[in-house]
Amino acid sequence: MLVCVVGVSNSGKSTIVNTLIRKWNIFFMPTATTRPMRPNEFESQPYFFVSRRKFEKAKKKNEFFETCEVHKGYFYGSLKKVYYDMIAENKVLIKDIDYVGIEELKRQGLDIVTIFVRPSNMNVLAERARKRGEPEDKIKLRLSRAQKELEYQKKSDYCVINDVIDKAIKDFEEILKFEYNKRNLEFKLNNKKDYFIVYNNSAGKGNSQKYARILAQNIKKWGDVELVESKSENFILNYFKDIDLKTELEIIVVGGDGTLGSTINATIHNNLKANVAVFPCGTANDFSRGLGIKKRLSRFVSLIKNSKAVPTDVAKVNDTYAIHAIGAGSFGHGSMQFSSVGKKNLGIFAYWIKCFFKAFKMKSQTMVIDIDGEILQEKLLFFYCSNGNVAGGFHNFAPHADIYDGYFDFVAIKKCNIFLFSWIFIKLLFGKHEKSRYVVMKKGKCFKIANFGEVNKNFIYSDIDGNPGPMLPLNIEVLKRKINIYTEKVK
Repeated sequence: MLVCVVGVSNSGKSTIVNTLIRKWNIFFMPTATTRPMRPNEFESQPYFFVSRRKFEKAKKKNEFFETCEVHKGYFYGSLKKVYYDMIAENKVLIKDIDYVGIEELKRQGLDIVTIFVRPSNMNVLAERARKRGEPEDKIKLRLSRAQKELEYQKKSDYCVINDVIDKAIKDFEEILKFEYNKRNLEFKLNNKKDYFIVYNNSAGKGNSQKYARILAQNIKKWGDVELVESKSENFILNYFKDIDLKTELEIIVVGGDGTLGSTINATIHNNLKANVAVFPCGTANDFSRGLGIKKRLSRFVSLIKNSKAVPTDVAKVNDTYAIHAIGAGSFGHGSMQFSSVGKKNLGIFAYWIKCFFKAFKMKSQTMVIDIDGEILQEKLLFFYCSNGNVAGGFHNFAPHADIYDGYFDFVAIKKCNIFLFSWIFIKLLFGKHEKSRYVVMKKGKCFKIANFGEVNKNFIYSDIDGNPGPMLPLNIEVLKRKINIYTEKVK
C-alpha cells in the first residue's frame, strides 16, 4: 500500500508525514528531484538529489512511475525501483506528492490511498511560506497554484483539515488504522530509534553541515534520522518542545561547546530522555576533547553503534544549565568577541591571541565565593567552574575535574601584574599552574558567586558553555549524573 498525501503548498503535509513515520510502522518513499538540498535534508532523506541531466536520462530509461515540474524548473519523479524494493520487504509507504502525480500512479495500477490536507485559509498559507523565508514572488506562485490544488480534494479518498497539528495527526492515524485493517495489516508503533543530528554551521570552520549529512547517511540504517540546524539556543529549545516523542532519543551534536550547551538545555528543559553525543566541529571543542572524542567519522559512528552513553554531571546555573563550564572575567567572553572569520582561520589560536591582547587591559574584581559553605573573598582576573579538565584549549586547566564525580571544579586566577600573568599562562599551557599562589582551585557541589564593591563590566554577565549566561550573582548546583553522554573515556 502507498499512502499519498496531497494538498496545497505549506498545508503541513511534511510535518504530518514525518510525525507518522517517526511513530508508526510506515515508511517514506524517497523521490528523485532536481531542486537544491535544504539545510535539514540529506541524500535519500527525503529525496534523491540529482542533476537535471541525470533526471532526464533516468526519465528516458522509463525509471519513473511519474514526473512533474513544480515551482518553475524543479522536477520530481517517483522511482519504480525504490517502490518495488520496499514493497518486497512488506513495507507500507507514505509519500507527499503532487496531485498530478497521483493520477499517473493510479493509471499504473498501484495500491494507493489518497489523503488531502488543507489549511483553514489562504492567509495561513502565505504566513507559513514567509516563516520559511520564501520571497514574495514565490509566495504568490504558491497561492496561485493552491487554488488549482484545492480542486483535487473532491478526487481524494479522505480530507484532513490542518487547523491544529495534533488533531490532524490523530485524524491521519484513524484513517491509517482503517486502511491497514482492510488489508489485514497490523498498524503498530515502530521499534526504530529516533536520531536527531543538531548542527551549527557557524561553529568552527563552518563545515558542520557537511559532517552532519555524512553522519546521517551512516546512521539512517539504524532508525529515523532528522537534521536540525541550530539557529539559536531558543530555536533548539522550541524545536524539541514541539516534537511528539515516544521513546529514548539519540541526539548527535555536530558543533562546538556552545551548540552542545544549547542542546543540553533543550533536553533538560523539555524533560527528554536522551543519549547525547558530540562530534567536534567547533573552535575549541573543549568538552569533546575531554571525552577523548576526535574528529574521525568512522570511529565516531562506531562509538554510537557499539557503546552506551554514560550518566554525566550537569550544573544548574540560576534558571539554565551547563555541562562544560561557567565563567566570567577578563577572559570569560573572549570566544564571543572574536570574529567568526578569525576562528575559522586560526582555530584555538584565536582564543589565545585574544587573551594575549586583553591581558594588557585586564582588570580584577573583588568576588565573594561560597563553595559548599566555605567562604572566599578574592580579587580575581577571571574564574571558571569546570566539569571537565579541558577549558580554553588548555588540556589540564582543571586537572582533577571528573564529569562523573558529582562535583564541578572552581579555577580562578588572582590579581597579578602582566609579567606574573604571562608566567601563569605558560604554566597553563603545560598544566603546571596548580601550585601557583595566584591560582585558586576548589571542588564543590554548590557555589554562590557574587561581585563585591564596584563592579567591573567583565563580571556583570557570565559565560556558560561558550554562550552568554545569566547576570551575576550565580547560584550553581551540581546535578550528579543528570544526562547520558557518549564518551571514549569510560570509568
